[in-house]
Amino acid sequence: MPLVTSQGKAVLGAERAESNVVRLIALINDLLDLEKMESGNLNMEPADTSVFDLVDQSVDAIKQFADEHEVSIEKPKADYALYADPGRIVQVLVNLLSNAIKYSEKASTVRVEVTGIVPINWNLGSLIVGVASLKICKKLSLNAFSK
Repeated sequence: MPLVTSQGKAVLGAERAESNVVRLIALINDLLDLEKMESGNLNMEPADTSVFDLVDQSVDAIKQFADEHEVSIEKPKADYALYADPGRIVQVLVNLLSNAIKYSEKASTVRVEVTGIVPINWNLGSLIVGVASLKICKKLSLNAFSK
């Protein structure tokens, strides 16, 4: 029986290592994307999507990290349709969620709240996302998500 426990620990350790490698690769890609954005060469791939889909993808990506920190995540109650680059929005949401989780107390809840989408003109708007645990609110400019 101890062999199973040892194998289980080894598998868990390998899964955590893989998760950390994936997170490190994402960080490196973020830095490369920042360089591309500053030089005006960042490619965007806008598509029709919904806030619920983006939040689900973000929560799935960060779920293990939240579990390790004993923090639960509450998803928004309202959904909105978006035309944006889903990968970029998820990238930002994962960053916000990971920071909220990292600085939250154990057994607490991080709440993702979308208060609305404010149109500015035909191809520009702001998606307003709040992460309640840190009491931060970020405006994501959708003009960065159009060509």
